Amino acid sequence: MTIQEKHFFNTIPTSYNCGGFALRTFDDYTPYFVWCDPLFSTDYSDKISCEDIDDEEDFDELGACNDINCVIQNMLDDFPNMRQIQSENEAKPHENIVLFRYGDCDFHFVLKQGERYFHKRGPEPVIREMDKDEVYEDHWEGRYDSEIYIFAIDFS
Repeated sequence: MTIQEKHFFNTIPTSYNCGGFALRTFDDYTPYFVWCDPLFSTDYSDKISCEDIDDEEDFDELGACNDINCVIQNMLDDFPNMRQIQSENEAKPHENIVLFRYGDCDFHFVLKQGERYFHKRGPEPVIREMDKDEVYEDHWEGRYDSEIYIFAIDFS
């Protein structure tokens, strides 16, 4: 049994979100610092942006940005065993695929294992399966409608 499998079986399902499930941290993983970052909702224009951060040290301390490229970089910094890819076909046989989308003031992750897709809604205890057609629709669950960002991650 891998360490991720042990964490999965030993962690209360309501204590982690979709990011914690898909990325195997089994916590409330958020890919940015502030909950309602401007990237995810234009109603929060007073939040900090990448342009407001003068030096890299401040950025690291705050971890906030309003640009999807900054959010992706935060994720890649958090997971050195993960890389962004353009299509699922680019993943190596030992890598899992993680998909990311955002909507108004929220985000969602989906994990592909083998040929099956799974996701978890926030603190809900249920892991749900999605079919491939559903994964590549214009939106997930009517609220996550951004481009789909695809990552390959090595859990070994």
